[in-house]
Amino acid sequence: MFKLRSERIRMHLQVSILVVVLCLMGLAVPWIVTSYRDYQQAKHTVLELQALVAMSNFSEAMLAERLPSNRLNHSPQDSQLKYQLQLQQYRNYVDLKLQRTIHALQIAGFDEIADKARRQTVPALLQARTSFDNYVKQPRAERKIEQLNEEIQKLFTVWDQVNALLKQTLIASHAYGHDTTNHYAMILITCDLQDDASRIVSYIKAPLTFNQPINEQQISQTLQTYNRSKYLWNLIANIQPNQERNLEFEHLHRRIETDFLAPSQLMIATVLQESKTGQSYSYSSQQVTELAVNNFTVIFDLQRYILNKRLEIVETRKHDTQQVFIFSCLVAMVCLLALLFTFFYARYQVFLPLILARNMLLDLIDPECKRVLNNSLTIIDAIEKMKETLKQRDALAFQLKNLANTDALTGVSNRVALEEYLNLKAYQEQPFEHTALIVLDIDNFKQVNDQYGHLVGDDVIRHIAEQLKANVRNSDLVVRYGGDEFLVILENCASGAALYIADQMRCAISHTPVNVEGHPSLYVSVSAGVAVGADSWKALLDKADQSLLRVKASGKNAVEGNT
Repeated sequence: MFKLRSERIRMHLQVSILVVVLCLMGLAVPWIVTSYRDYQQAKHTVLELQALVAMSNFSEAMLAERLPSNRLNHSPQDSQLKYQLQLQQYRNYVDLKLQRTIHALQIAGFDEIADKARRQTVPALLQARTSFDNYVKQPRAERKIEQLNEEIQKLFTVWDQVNALLKQTLIASHAYGHDTTNHYAMILITCDLQDDASRIVSYIKAPLTFNQPINEQQISQTLQTYNRSKYLWNLIANIQPNQERNLEFEHLHRRIETDFLAPSQLMIATVLQESKTGQSYSYSSQQVTELAVNNFTVIFDLQRYILNKRLEIVETRKHDTQQVFIFSCLVAMVCLLALLFTFFYARYQVFLPLILARNMLLDLIDPECKRVLNNSLTIIDAIEKMKETLKQRDALAFQLKNLANTDALTGVSNRVALEEYLNLKAYQEQPFEHTALIVLDIDNFKQVNDQYGHLVGDDVIRHIAEQLKANVRNSDLVVRYGGDEFLVILENCASGAALYIADQMRCAISHTPVNVEGHPSLYVSVSAGVAVGADSWKALLDKADQSLLRVKASGKNAVEGNT
């Protein structure tokens, strides 16, 4: 009997240790798997951003190809071989950039985009180059302005493909998330800005080359593109977070103005004036091409700066997640070894002597002691009962709090809930700067009570509350402020949106009959005053009340705002 009890306890201890080991593994394995997945995701994000950087570098190189192309186009007959060699060397450089970009896309998992670049961009680039070479081979006297415009358009067809692939890569990237919205938005904007920088010159390049007047369509396109460039330049500054406005960003942003916008504006104004007056152009085709290359170079500098900044963040994240993964593996291994050591040590140095002592005590135990042990088991029942009682008390407290904060008639918040809301807002700086308040009052409510009775009046108030709740967001607060007066508080809401919501509530109330037995066609209306933004709650409420008073004075069943 003694041996039987000892073996049973020993088996229970072994099972318990096994359960602990399994629990440890159950905790450690998800942690290890999660940290490994985070590390792999950060590693993949680095590859995606490297692919974006490669595409940006290729885009810049491809657009810059127009500079040696233009030199060949305007070179004398005896210098064409020299410029052809220079152009071919640069084309080899662009092709290498393209192949590296395709390779980077494949490594990052953008197989479909890489396949598009291989099947569409490569042939389109080759076709544009072949067409340009055929154009250059023609004697200068036989070249026509329409042909040059066509060659320029073919180049932009390739650029449009590359730009589209860059945007597709950006959207498909796993690196895109809530913390990267500003970075990637600026990358998209810089893509459009690069496109504008290239097109500004393309619209007037052919007339400059052939010394012909610029037509109205080209003038319009040039001015529109320049104005859009200036707008995009301002937009970049507006969406850049303040915490990321360092000296390097400011310098790159300012260079776009000094190296692109200002020279482009001067060139456009000069060329258009000279075209209008029939004067000889001050700018040659070669000069405007060099200006264009310089233009999009400074824009690419800003784009690469944004990409590299994001790449630095992701590289840091990759390093951190790698450290977490290694740490999780080490912690799990140390814990497992410590547990195994504890198991063997406890088994032979602690539990076996205790088992022996327990068996000896059980042999010596008397009936009174056994009765006490059996009674001690009821403590668990008492603890469980206490836990159940505490749960019931918490549930009751929660119900009482809800009852205290809720209007009994309508189910919306009451003044107590409003006071709690205002107490929370008191800890914020400028708490009501972007808060919209709608004050609604039931029109002619006294007449409803006098004509139909107070029970119907209560149904009308409930009807109003239901319509208000149906037309607001879950985050908005609807408060029954008085007998027939309601407040609707909207956070982060512009004045136009607040007026629209208030009018939507008014229309829903006035066009929906009150569900009252015996009065199926009972309709009521409300007047609403709207205020957006104030220094304090009192000021915001006063502004909304003033709007409501003006509505009441002007005929009711309307909405008026005070911003």
